[in-house]
Amino acid sequence: MEWNPSPEPDLAGYTVYVGTAADALLPTLFVEKPAVLAKVAGLDNGKPYFYAVDAQDASGNRSAPSAVASVTPKDMVAPALVSSEPADGAQDLGLVPALRFTFSEPMDPGSVEIGLCVSTDPPASAACTAPTPVNFGTPAWGQGDTQVQFTPSDQLQGGKTHVLLVSAKDKGGNPLASPGRVAFSLRATPDTTPPAVASRSTDANPQTHRGFVQLDFSEAMDQQSVQAAFLSQPALACAWVWTANSARCNAALQQLTTYTITLGTGAKDTAGNALAAAYQFSFTTPNFNPRLLSVSPRDGAFNVSPSSPITFTFSEAMNATSVAGALEVRIGSTAVGGSLEWNAEGTVVRFRPNVAYGYGRTVTWRITTAARELSAGRTLGLPLPAEVSGSFTTQLVIGR
Repeated sequence: MEWNPSPEPDLAGYTVYVGTAADALLPTLFVEKPAVLAKVAGLDNGKPYFYAVDAQDASGNRSAPSAVASVTPKDMVAPALVSSEPADGAQDLGLVPALRFTFSEPMDPGSVEIGLCVSTDPPASAACTAPTPVNFGTPAWGQGDTQVQFTPSDQLQGGKTHVLLVSAKDKGGNPLASPGRVAFSLRATPDTTPPAVASRSTDANPQTHRGFVQLDFSEAMDQQSVQAAFLSQPALACAWVWTANSARCNAALQQLTTYTITLGTGAKDTAGNALAAAYQFSFTTPNFNPRLLSVSPRDGAFNVSPSSPITFTFSEAMNATSVAGALEVRIGSTAVGGSLEWNAEGTVVRFRPNVAYGYGRTVTWRITTAARELSAGRTLGLPLPAEVSGSFTTQLVIGR
């Protein structure tokens, strides 16, 4: 506190009166001339105080006291995080049952916040530019609100560095000068949990005669061990595709067939833990659309005999009447007549022209989607999924 000097020539000094009420001031300090200011220590922050000053001459005479003034002291000193458990920089720790932070002065219990970054870098160099707010449970305060303890549950990860940024305020509302940084690493926790098949899915495309079997696992798997432990009856020629923790076997399928899939205990996760028991299930494919597998002469062939038949091979037995109506053979715009000869299984048909095509002619053919499979028990089977066509060129006449 500071005041104007007294003009009294024989001034001795000043008495400072301080109290917690304006009408209950007590003499606290005597300040010798020529000083006109005083410092009163030991006050409680946030509590109002009242004060006044009078002057005293060398004979002990006192002036009337000054007007009473008041002030409420405020804490202006930023607190600091002085220690932590685990200590900043600690490495390869095992179990961390508690997080403990000690501050330089009593803190506001409701002001503490913690941000967390998880890193694979060492504690000394691990960055934390975008911390995630984390709740480590109800804080337990002690030592006059200068120490707080948290009990983490499952927020800490084995084999990782954890960077904690602690922010808090003291009871005067002063924040930490900068967020308290505490970084420590935990040793990797051995994985001893057997993996499991979390779900499965299958699909069969009637038009392409292909599909897949997909297994979704509870964790990352060793791909080679899964593929080696995968068994299908009937067998599947798998083209494997892995996505995250899922393995998909893409393969050609047979129609109206029950496949039994078994994944043996040789399937392991990346830590080497095997399935606890073999996993097995079955699925049945639907009826497929027929497909044209091959044609002879092949599409684009040349130097073909003028009397050559055209042989069509299908993926399954076909309805002969529907194929006869769906097959067209032409030379230019002229239809070519002929007869159809089927094999005993109904999967191969041979078109024989009634008259030779002639030399140097381009013969075109097509089979429309009117061609259908032979389907027992149903009036009409499934059709070809799309029209197919092709052409070939007969021999040229060279000389006579």
